[in-house]
Amino acid sequence: MSQETVASQGPITRGAYPELSPHAVIVGYFLGVLIAVSIGYASLSLGFSIEGSELAAILGFGILRGILRRRSIVENNVTQTVASAVNGASSGMMFSVPAIFILGYGMEFNPYVLTFGAIAGAFLGIAFIIPLRKQMIDFERLTYPGGVAVATILKSPGAGVEKAKLLLGAMVLSGLVAFAVNYQQASHDKVLDADPNVIAAMAYDARTAEIAAEVAATEKALAAAASQEEKAQLLQNQISLAGILEQHRQSERPEAPTRKDYSKFKLGDLIGAPSYFNITLYVSLMTIGVGFIAGRGGVAFIIGGYACYFLLAPMLNLLDMPVEGVDITSPGALMSGLFRPTGIGMLIGGAVIGVMFAFPLIRSAINSMQSSAKVESAMSRDEMPIKLLYIAIGGATVLLAIMAITSAEQTGIVRGLMMAVLGTLWIWMAGIILSEAIGRTNWSPLSGMTLIAVTILIMITQSFGGMDTMQAIVASVTVGAATCVAMSQATDLMLDLKTGYLVGATPRMQQLGQFCGAWLGPIVIIVLIFVLHNAYGLGSEKLPAPQGQALASMVNGITGGDVPMEKYIAGAALGALLSAVQGGLGITVGLGFYLPFYVVITYSLGTLLREISDRRMGKNWSDNKGIPFAAGLIVGEALVGVGFAIYMIVTAS
Repeated sequence: MSQETVASQGPITRGAYPELSPHAVIVGYFLGVLIAVSIGYASLSLGFSIEGSELAAILGFGILRGILRRRSIVENNVTQTVASAVNGASSGMMFSVPAIFILGYGMEFNPYVLTFGAIAGAFLGIAFIIPLRKQMIDFERLTYPGGVAVATILKSPGAGVEKAKLLLGAMVLSGLVAFAVNYQQASHDKVLDADPNVIAAMAYDARTAEIAAEVAATEKALAAAASQEEKAQLLQNQISLAGILEQHRQSERPEAPTRKDYSKFKLGDLIGAPSYFNITLYVSLMTIGVGFIAGRGGVAFIIGGYACYFLLAPMLNLLDMPVEGVDITSPGALMSGLFRPTGIGMLIGGAVIGVMFAFPLIRSAINSMQSSAKVESAMSRDEMPIKLLYIAIGGATVLLAIMAITSAEQTGIVRGLMMAVLGTLWIWMAGIILSEAIGRTNWSPLSGMTLIAVTILIMITQSFGGMDTMQAIVASVTVGAATCVAMSQATDLMLDLKTGYLVGATPRMQQLGQFCGAWLGPIVIIVLIFVLHNAYGLGSEKLPAPQGQALASMVNGITGGDVPMEKYIAGAALGALLSAVQGGLGITVGLGFYLPFYVVITYSLGTLLREISDRRMGKNWSDNKGIPFAAGLIVGEALVGVGFAIYMIVTAS
């Protein structure tokens, strides 16, 4: 072979192709962190995530073949497996941990305990699902559409490098746009924050909120007061505080310049549309990219948003139909007082009914395990030794028990052991159900499984006399996060094993690669969560965290918090009905209700572009050109967003 050929194609490989190599693991770590940060940020912004395996396969080709000149497809398969294992914690923790912050207990839990528990959960999820590989993939031949898509990329190495170039180009473009918007916003905010009128107005608003909080606390105490003497004293305090609040509100609020939001373009004001239509564009290429990748799969999400502001809001205004406590002419009031609570209910109802519809898969999963035991799939020389899996399960279960016991002071040994046993059993059952569901339908009721797990865990915390609300919530969500990560890892590994089956990879090497990557993800995500919360606030307009908000609302309802229960119940009924018609429909429509409409409008532009490209350029062009470019738009903006969050924290300190 000529020197030119060697230079263009890489060195000649003698013997077996490299598979679980140091190159594969190190590149997998790098890509895993990159993808976990990007998809984690997108999950908090938009409420759903995209599959990271395809992104890892494209970038893996760009580095392994394009830069390092390595030619092994199975080596890139291991890189993609390691990277997706790191990213497995993204959806697992982003669906659960933000609930602690949204409920106001962000400083009350031990992040080290939660992180080690999530690592234990990840290992449990992997170890429980490995014995089912041969039955589900070799014998039952479940389709796993996501795994097939990644295998298609791996079998086209030349196309993979070209996709990587497109992705990197889009990443730079999206990053530059996001940097320009964030820099302009930061400069504007810096000027306003130094303005004396703004400072005075902020102090006025803070005092108003402080007095209002005292009034609300007094009202709550009055309702719970036992003696007449105590009630009389509290009533006097309430009247006094109400007078102070009224007097404060009558005083003149200092005039301050209006704070601009450079991430939004109010198209409705430009065209003279009524305010309740809320026609605003979000300057976010990431949102357009997510809409393009989802394609027609995101239409239900779009319908949910447009139904709120183009159907319900005009109807309420034109027919003058009042909603208690809501200004129907204000899009902000409609979102916070009506659409968002209804959307939370739809998320919960859709998730629960999705789990109920997945119950028939339990029988199929049990049959798979029985068949797997008969053929001794775990004893195959291509699989990891069954004894090693037993050690992983035992060790991870012990670590889960320690985490449950130490997660809150009042948990105790008995409750902690009960939570650990339940968590372990739930990981086993739910991991199998989810793997079956995603293998047959490419849809996973992960959020529903998490909601149910946390609900049962809270019930355990209320046994033997019960725990304080704060400690019960912290303990339940901490263990729930570990189970959620485990379920995410189980489904991710099955997708990767399907890819490996199609490209001729060794299952043992992929399984080891999954273990190699699983420990890193929880560490990356918990750091990301703290960084983003300190900079923007989880549950804020910038990072609404819809799935975490749904979990927080459900927990609040169980523990007796003040929640708009009638709107939750109505939304849950609607979400359950929609999900009964089609799996996952209630959740996606509910996200459209929950998220700000400017996100829905911008997302719909991406979906429209995908439909146009499919019809004009063909689906092959969309798959090979459009989707890699759209993925780059997501990564670029997400990395800049995280970078600015770190900058805000550093400069503030």
